[in-house]
Amino acid sequence: MSVNSGGPPPLPVRVRCFPGEGLISYARRLSAANHLTVEDVESALRSQGYVFPYRRDSEERQRIWRNLGLLHAFAFTETEPDVTIPISYRRLCAKCSAGREADGLLSATAGDVCLRHHRWLGDGVQVDVSRVPEFLTAERAFRRVLMRRGVSLGSVVLMNCRSIGQCLPEHVVQPRLRRLRLREAGTVMLGYPETVALAAMLTDDAFLNQVLSPARPESRRAFLDESIKAAVHHMELVESWRIRNVLWRSLKMDYEHLTSARLRGVAPDPSIAVTTPFWTSRPRWEED
Repeated sequence: MSVNSGGPPPLPVRVRCFPGEGLISYARRLSAANHLTVEDVESALRSQGYVFPYRRDSEERQRIWRNLGLLHAFAFTETEPDVTIPISYRRLCAKCSAGREADGLLSATAGDVCLRHHRWLGDGVQVDVSRVPEFLTAERAFRRVLMRRGVSLGSVVLMNCRSIGQCLPEHVVQPRLRRLRLREAGTVMLGYPETVALAAMLTDDAFLNQVLSPARPESRRAFLDESIKAAVHHMELVESWRIRNVLWRSLKMDYEHLTSARLRGVAPDPSIAVTTPFWTSRPRWEED
């Protein structure tokens, strides 16, 4: 690591840049360690003739802050996301960042759980989920199955399935809260295992071929009920129509997304594009 001769000298107090950490997060932490704000630092540098582009994550700004922190030349670019899978900055695992509050670009293959430290990374409290094995199982399935099908955290399919958390019965919710040592938690977090399972089901070729076939409505409905029980067997005591409605609403939204993308002449979300060959007509479940 060396200071670029064309850039400013490093600040007196240095801080470590965590793997995947973004420029904005690092600049905030480095400035605070030197009892300054990011605005203080950049204003002082502007007065010395340094130019900061409008974009907060521009290459020039990255170069200047690398010099200020005495970082290597690849800092802030080591975990660029796959261009085919849009992903935004997220908070990093607190254990991965040595207890510091930091944000960055996590690997595009990561879901809402840090498998290294077994911590929840989604909305809500960042708790240890190792006492709830189904969270770890879901995360492995997310990385092994969903990512290969183009499903990321921001994918429409996964977002649609998140409402399944609202269908969780108390005999699933309460034990899960106790093991997480929480009094309450959002349905997105509590339903993560079911969300992943249902998203995997909704992007499975065999499932789509059957449920979107021109078969009789009662036949498709029976197949869907059986698939739900296979994917989330512990929820079999819940009225099946609630989960069925979530799934069918998701399928209809997929169809509308595909139709809209075709009319606008743009590429559909990768996780929904996989369903294209299976549509035989506009969904008519409720009329059936």
